[in-house]
Order: sequence, then C-alpha cells, then structure tokens
Amino acid sequence: SHLCYSGARSGEHCGYTVLRGARSMPFTANGRHYDIHHEWAAVGPCTTRRGDSGAPVFVRAGQTARAVGILSAGGTVNNQCAMFFTPMSVALASFHLTLLTQPKS
Repeated sequence: SHLCYSGARSGEHCGYTVLRGARSMPFTANGRHYDIHHEWAAVGPCTTRRGDSGAPVFVRAGQTARAVGILSAGGTVNNQCAMFFTPMSVALASFHLTLLTQPKS
C-alpha cells in the first residue's frame, strides 16, 4: 500500500512505496554525527522539506488513516526521491509508551 505523510512545511503528500526493511541512516545536526537505527525508506514524490521531520506517516483507508511511523528525513535511494521514517512500534518502544486511541463517536 502507498504511504502518505503530512509535513508542517510541505503539507500532505501520498504515493510513497516502502523499499525494504530497517536500516541505519546517517544524520548530522549542529555539527554532530548520529546514526539513526531502525529507519525504513519509501520512494515517491520529491516533496519533503526541512521542517517536515516529526510528521505523521500513515496509510489512508477510505475516511480513516492508520499510523505507520514518524518522518525522519527526506533524501534519495538509488537516485529516487525518498522519505525515511521510524515505525510507530519502534518509536513507542524507545520511550516505553503505549498509543491509546478512541473510536469516533
């Protein structure tokens, strides 16, 4: 299924296809180098912008959406535009959190 994200800078975009499983991604912030582990990559439109990090990554199903992950960055994989995201299960487990949901009434 195709993924979507809703970035603070670029807005909502869909049409991303997951490439493969977890990988490590190098990241530099304030002159320091980090490796973000358990990242997934999806290729699609060249739409990610600085400021979109932290955006929800989701799959639409009719009038509902299913949370898939949290956007980490945009970039390229094999000369294709890509977004990188942390799966919800990894993000929640990293902080020992449980996601609570409530159906619409």
